[in-house]
Amino acid sequence: MRLCEQNRVRGPESAGVVRCNGYARVLRAPTHSRRGTAGCSVFLAKQRSSGLPAPSGPLTSPFRRQVTSQVLRTANEAGTEAPAGRSATWAVQLKTHVPARDNNANIGLALRVTAVDGKEIEVELEPIRAPQGYTHNDKEYLQRRTDFFNIKLPADFEPAAVSINDKEDDGDTEFQKGGDFERLFVERLTLTSEGHPSKKLSFTANSYISVIQDWRLFVRDDAWSDKTLRSNPKIIKLQEDELKEIRGEGSNAAEAKEKREPGDRIYRFATYNDLGKDPREPKNIRQILGGDEFPYPRRLATNRPLYDGTPFESAPTSSGVTEEWALGEDSKILSALKNSVLKKALPSAWVPEDDNFDSDKTTGFVGGGLLGALPSVLVQLEKTLGGKPLTSPLAGLLKKLGINGEAFNSFRDVLRLYDQDQLRGQHTGIGTNPSVIAKDDAVNNNIRGLLDELRKDSAVKNTFDLRTGSVLSDGPAGRTNGCIDLLKYEVPRSIYGRMETWSTDEEFGRMFLAGTNPMVIEAVNTPEDLERHLGDSAIKDTDIKDALEGHSFESLVQGGQPRLFVVNHWDLYSLLPEIKENNDPDFEGVQHAGRALLFKRADGHLVPVAIELAHYTPEKPNTPSTVYTRKDGDNIWLLAKLLFMVVDSAVHNLISHWLRTHACAEPYLISTRRQLSPTHPIFRLMMPHFRYTLAINAAARATLIAADAVLEQCFPPGKYIMQLSSKIYKASWRFKNEGLAADLRKRGFLPANGSSKLLLEDYPYAQDGLDIWTAMHEYFTDYVNHYYADDAEVTKDGQLMKW
Repeated sequence: MRLCEQNRVRGPESAGVVRCNGYARVLRAPTHSRRGTAGCSVFLAKQRSSGLPAPSGPLTSPFRRQVTSQVLRTANEAGTEAPAGRSATWAVQLKTHVPARDNNANIGLALRVTAVDGKEIEVELEPIRAPQGYTHNDKEYLQRRTDFFNIKLPADFEPAAVSINDKEDDGDTEFQKGGDFERLFVERLTLTSEGHPSKKLSFTANSYISVIQDWRLFVRDDAWSDKTLRSNPKIIKLQEDELKEIRGEGSNAAEAKEKREPGDRIYRFATYNDLGKDPREPKNIRQILGGDEFPYPRRLATNRPLYDGTPFESAPTSSGVTEEWALGEDSKILSALKNSVLKKALPSAWVPEDDNFDSDKTTGFVGGGLLGALPSVLVQLEKTLGGKPLTSPLAGLLKKLGINGEAFNSFRDVLRLYDQDQLRGQHTGIGTNPSVIAKDDAVNNNIRGLLDELRKDSAVKNTFDLRTGSVLSDGPAGRTNGCIDLLKYEVPRSIYGRMETWSTDEEFGRMFLAGTNPMVIEAVNTPEDLERHLGDSAIKDTDIKDALEGHSFESLVQGGQPRLFVVNHWDLYSLLPEIKENNDPDFEGVQHAGRALLFKRADGHLVPVAIELAHYTPEKPNTPSTVYTRKDGDNIWLLAKLLFMVVDSAVHNLISHWLRTHACAEPYLISTRRQLSPTHPIFRLMMPHFRYTLAINAAARATLIAADAVLEQCFPPGKYIMQLSSKIYKASWRFKNEGLAADLRKRGFLPANGSSKLLLEDYPYAQDGLDIWTAMHEYFTDYVNHYYADDAEVTKDGQLMKW
């Protein structure tokens, strides 16, 4: 693999090829390409048997049966002699991740070893035994594998770094066919001296390489911890040059200005100038985020083209439901629906390979995305058509699902969106309900056709089959009527089989302690807290004295164990009018404002006692708020709780989740890649916590926060929702308050004296979170103190200061 085939000459036009005695000698002259400058090197390969076991299946082609060993030597056009003088043998172990069916294929990589004095040698790689393959999970798409080689280096040669190059040839096409996105994951390379077994050098890579990249450098693991190596000017230069390439400031400076391509490893910052669509239509324009007026965390630059004459970058591609295909011929509907769902589940957006999804994550992400996207696509379909006559099977499908407009006419309409069997707690898998749909129903048959189409996609088949279980099978063990439930949402496990609890006050209170958004509730434990949260409120304690078990507000805010709490989203009320006035006074969207007052009863339950709601309209900019309590009757009280949860859901999705969890993490990852070498201790400390961050954020920018995407469609501010997010970021986000302990103290759940004892015992998010946060804090502190004795040591670290 990756060798010159007997009857094939490859390489740039400037490379000369000479064939003699079964060898192919390629003299590669210096050339500049999209991937940078390729140095002058000689590539020798002899077509001979490797002695490895003959692979089976697709690998038994004539070319694959004649897998060759690889000879790479320091050379120029004058010759190919090995280094003279005494030599030492080093054992090489190379750990990679490969498709399981290719576990015995020749790994075929070019290797260059750099010494601590800067000398470089390209060495002979001769397999000494068959590769060892293993996997931790039978369902893992890629298997780990170890290859074994012996190489000879001069006796006084001390390796400091290795470079690996994936040479392109026909073998790559065969090896990576159906593999991991035409890339090879290199986990680690180890060099062990034969004469001194204790001298074992490890080069951790944890990186993807591919044929479209040039040489990839990996410095030995102790290059930072060993003070001699850390101060070695050759190693420093190697690492500096590598970081320049990462920042797009090295030999790839010209490429860094171009659109990113697969294989690029360039990390630069960009503003959010890609949220809109074609700006020739004013309705498609979205405010650029990341400046003085609308500050926002930076994103990774992708350098997609700008729309002509504008500062707006073209958005990542995704697909929504269109009227054109929804009203098309029946035979084309399922195919179009499949494509729409798949693109929603996995949009195409450039991400550096080392921060992209691996095969397993891609499969799980797409599989889960499909099950979540199916119901939303069909709801969007109905919205797109806006009452136009539907063709079969969609008309019957929407009727069966109970989708009959944008508004819910009753609570029953809401419950129809969920798996009916799960609502009754009948089983834990994908539900079935014979009363909803018959086995031979035309709608069900068409859903089966859609599922069959989806399962043809190899990237999603395994996870999709796993998640759908036996829905597609027939017979007593199969749920032959269950296809319809794939188009409904799964019931939250917290109320699975106990539907009577979802509407109770106790469940409402529990959600803010152990639900999806337990990061916003605040304790009202001092007169200052009371004034800050309720000073301008219409909620009066005299109206809810019974619900407060006879207490007044004043008696509840004297310190000690808090019993009064608030979830305050009232600031949203004042932000949207300002945005609308400056942008689009005629915009019809509204932003509901709300705050919920909760009380800890004597029996220990946290329950709501009052909910205040209001919303701004251009006609009535000073609309007074309305306070709702249980005295208003069960139905009105339930509706008030639901409306408040809609407001909280927007805050959770836009602020707690997207902004504070995803967007705010991205600049730290980009900075870590740009300024810290992989051997740096802080790089190694931080990187595991950033896994998949860029890939998930890129998907979110295409399907969650972009123009007409999920958040704009689901929440009242519509096209101004990201500007609203920017306003909240500017007003409230401070680095010093983002640690869990600091956040809990700010919200009144930890004492101001620095104690770590929670003031509210039954707060699962805080209890579990503090256990994890404390353990991580102790570990991080010990780790950093191990490498840095004091602040002076920190300031001496040039990479860290740039970071």
